[in-house]
This record gives sequence, structure tokens and C-alpha cells, in this order.
Amino acid sequence: MTKFNIGDKVVPIKKSTWGVLENSNEWRGAQESNQKFLYINRIHSNGDISCSRKKNMGGDFFLESDLVLYSEELEATDNAQMLISKLETLVIQANTVIDTLKSYNPQEPKTEIVTETNNSKRKQIIDEAKDFVEKYRSVKKGEKSHEIGNTTAQEHYYEADFVAKGNKITALVYHLDFGETKQSNKPNRVGRAKCAPDNVFNKHIGEAIALGRALGINVDKFIDAVQPTVVEEGAIVHYFSDYGGTFTHISNGGRDTETNNKDLNNKTGFGWSCTIKDDTNAQYEGTK
Repeated sequence: MTKFNIGDKVVPIKKSTWGVLENSNEWRGAQESNQKFLYINRIHSNGDISCSRKKNMGGDFFLESDLVLYSEELEATDNAQMLISKLETLVIQANTVIDTLKSYNPQEPKTEIVTETNNSKRKQIIDEAKDFVEKYRSVKKGEKSHEIGNTTAQEHYYEADFVAKGNKITALVYHLDFGETKQSNKPNRVGRAKCAPDNVFNKHIGEAIALGRALGINVDKFIDAVQPTVVEEGAIVHYFSDYGGTFTHISNGGRDTETNNKDLNNKTGFGWSCTIKDDTNAQYEGTK
């Protein structure tokens, strides 16, 4: 008969079965989110106890001797020790500042003015879109669920696939059994993104929008992404002339010999003009 009950909050002090405490995904995830305890979700007949960060989930296995009951008094003690440590750090930092001020030799400050362009802002939002997709594309076994979005994002293991067709991208989100395999070939969540006719298509921004919509996460900053105004190498550009001619070409260093060496960035020359259609592969300076 165990001294614990299902639903109890416990603190693991060691791990005597199925690995060591340092490799416990549940305990490591709890600590990373500043949670001081795990929930007991199941007590097995062989003595193993399943514990996890959230109620009614699988979790890691522990023995009864590995666990102690969590109490608010225990957390208060930990918080007091943490506060003392922070105060000691602040005292050291304050002394460092005082020493620096004593030796400070004031000089005329130098001001550097940095002007942001539409292209530099575009590069930044593309990088943020890539990071968004990398962060929210899947939650698999051993990984921490998200704290925003719908129930799929917050309570399920899942993975997303993307389907691109023309200027449309669809995110198909599937729940995973045991955090590893799809429960069904039918997606549990679907999100869609379509590039407006007067906007520049970008696969990374489209994937972020579609995935956010599938997971119930706000993606307004990607929907309202700034449009590029200067052609970068690798961008797909649509040309049209005053005489009705039209074709699409990939920019090469901002100049194109196929249109009489026309300067794309000025959008002038020999009766030709152009618009940027797709900057998915554009070589913005510093892009990931």
C-alpha cells in the first residue's frame, strides 16, 4: 500500500527505475517552467509510480522511495533561499558599478544613426517566421507542450506537414500516439494562408501564418509583414513592358542581361518595369 494517492503533488529526490533523475524529461521540463512539483497520475501494481508536469498524462516512472510530498512550506523555503542568492548577486553587481564609476573618465558620447529600410524589416520578419515554424511545428515524446494556442498546442503531442500550391500554403496538424506516430491520416487541425495579389509571396511567412491558424496562435505580425521595395538576388521578379510584353525571371545580383542589362532596383530602362513576386530565396543580408 503506497503512502501516495493519484493527484498528489510530489518532489522527486532521486530516480531508481527507468533511468536517472537528471534524464527525467518531466522533472526537467517542470524546473524549466519554474514548477516545483510533479503530479502523480498512476500507481502501477508493480510499485512504479507515473508522474508528470500535468494531470492525466503519462509521465516518467519513479519508486515510492524516490518521492516526497510537496508542500507550500517547502516552496517558501526554496524561494527564501533564492531571494537571498539574488540579493547577494545584486550586492556584488552594485560594488562592481561603484568601482567602475570611481575610475570613469567621461568622454563625448558617439551616436550612430541606423536607418531601417523595408528590406531590412522584411529580412527580420522572415527570420521570425522561420523561428516560429521551428518552435511550433511539432511536440513529440519528451518535449514540453506550449502554453498558448488551442488544445492541440497545449495538451497534445502533434506534428505538422505543409502543402504548397501556387500562392497558397496549408498546414496539416496530426495528433501523435505516445508522442511518436500519427493517430490517423486525417489531420486534427488545418490552417490555411493565401498571399494577397498585391503582396510578395514568401514560403516561410506563409507557413508561419498557416501553422499559427491551425494551432490558434496569433500571427498578425506575419499577416501584416512589410513588403520589400528593392530587388535582392534570388528573388523571383515579374517583368512587364510598355508594349505588353511580360515574363518572370530570377534576379541575379540586381541586374538582368535578359532585359538589356536593366537596373532592377531602379525599375527603369528600355521600356521595362518589374514587380517582386516571390522572395522566399532572396539573399537578404544576414538572413538565416
